[in-house]
Amino acid sequence: MTEYKTEYITKEQALEAIKGKMWPGELEAAIKAIPPADVVKVVRAKWKKISSYDEDLNADFQCSNCLAGDTHALDVEVPYCWKCGARMGGEEE
Repeated sequence: MTEYKTEYITKEQALEAIKGKMWPGELEAAIKAIPPADVVKVVRAKWKKISSYDEDLNADFQCSNCLAGDTHALDVEVPYCWKCGARMGGEEE
């Protein structure tokens, strides 16, 4: 079996590339000719509250991925960790 390097392409690119192709060799060549997409693995984490809210409703939080600290208010959503770039609010990986 042929080993392939992991590269990502869109469905749109693949469908466009195989239009009018019928034979396995043609299909494989058409798909191999598609340039890979520029993708990055998404790291997900959560803010863990590590202090009580103060009189201004601010509290200290810690990134569950890199343990970086952040202070923000109860009503402020901080969607990414400032240090590691993890996306907050999703399932951790």
